[in-house]
Amino acid sequence: MKKFYLFLLPLLLAGPAFSQQFAIDTVYFEFDQHLLSAASKTTLDSLVVKFVEYPNYYVEIFGHTDSSGTDEYNLRLSELRAREVAIYMMNHGVMVERIIYEGLGTTKPAASNATYSGRRINRRTDIAVLFTNDRLPLPEPPVDSSKLIAIPVVTIDPASLIDTIYSDYATFPVKANKSYRIIAPKGTEVLLPANAFTSETGELTVEVKEMFRTSEFLLAQMPLISKDGPLESQGMMSFTVNDGRRPADVVEGTKFEVRLPVTRREDNVGVYKGTGGGRGGRRRGAGGNEIEPAQDPAFAAVTRWVEEDGTRVDYNGKEKKYTFEVAEPARYSVGRMLYYPMNAERDDKGFDFTVKFKGRLYPKTIQAMMAGENVRTTIPLKKEDDRVYTADKVKFVDDKAPMILFALQYDEDGEPWVVNYQFRVVDYAKKGRGKKALPTVTLKVKFKKVTEEELAEILVDIDN
Repeated sequence: MKKFYLFLLPLLLAGPAFSQQFAIDTVYFEFDQHLLSAASKTTLDSLVVKFVEYPNYYVEIFGHTDSSGTDEYNLRLSELRAREVAIYMMNHGVMVERIIYEGLGTTKPAASNATYSGRRINRRTDIAVLFTNDRLPLPEPPVDSSKLIAIPVVTIDPASLIDTIYSDYATFPVKANKSYRIIAPKGTEVLLPANAFTSETGELTVEVKEMFRTSEFLLAQMPLISKDGPLESQGMMSFTVNDGRRPADVVEGTKFEVRLPVTRREDNVGVYKGTGGGRGGRRRGAGGNEIEPAQDPAFAAVTRWVEEDGTRVDYNGKEKKYTFEVAEPARYSVGRMLYYPMNAERDDKGFDFTVKFKGRLYPKTIQAMMAGENVRTTIPLKKEDDRVYTADKVKFVDDKAPMILFALQYDEDGEPWVVNYQFRVVDYAKKGRGKKALPTVTLKVKFKKVTEEELAEILVDIDN
């Protein structure tokens, strides 16, 4: 608002006092567009009708853009936006000699360009009008009317710019013919190229989620395990793209780049679709080492390691990311087979676990998993009956390393009951019956009622 008064102040000081009125308004534009929408034309129409009441006026028009794209491109786009407003007003009876317009590019943002909503606000044109009943001098030099029509219209390719969207795990709309860089709260990035999906309407909805901490995997009941054994996770992410109520169809040959923030680079890291498993084949991990196809079924390797010092992310420190490509929206886990950090034998047959819950139970709400304390892995427990849960052939477990049994249930009043039991396999392991039977581990535990605050503290302790 203040900038308009600064532009018009010389006019107010140029002569004796007279009756005047200010009008200030704004119209907004879609991403990478300079044509007026129906809503913008309605706004301008309500402004133009005021010109009938005043014989003299000045109109100053300033175009703006968000921060996507180069400065040169944005300056040009802002000029086109200001010019579009000027031409519309001229065509509706506003004297061209009293119109001044200018493109300011990204130099005068009205909101932060770090958020999606802020960038929408910055894609605008501001209009300031001084109306008066007294005669005002014409601008020097007067605006040549040919200037309004001499600027060639540039056809802008919607795919030429990438719009950055900072998501908050909620669904949000995108256009099928545009490119997007989506950044989730903890720093995960997904690049959606333009025209990657077929859509009759051209309107899609996207959702991006991410998990990094052990507590997040436990609460979501997300196992970190492949068909050949547990995984040590570097993180998990998922993204979905819908066309209406159904998943959008991906154009054949499309690749989506994903960047997953991590705390350190490690060898033998691969990408697993879903919770694990996937296709075989010899792959290379992040360190370039060969991965045994029979032991490590990651369908794709991490291809690049990106360090961008100086940019903080929510997940443990600076922005250091694994980069990889996937062929479709889905859930992906980045990790390595647990036998690498545990130095286990690759032909390890594993243990059979049985958990027996005692005391009061609310079976329909029970969530139960095991987790590694020294490595980020979660192992699912299968329900046998209301009190018995099992996990068979759990491989690559250090029998002397601490593990965590975590279970959560809610009573009729919605109050949480928790099992948070730390144990070592060696203290409970018994030799299995029969020559081929695996060693067994049986745990008997009881739920404890806690408050939501106490539950939050338990989850923090698990992560630490």
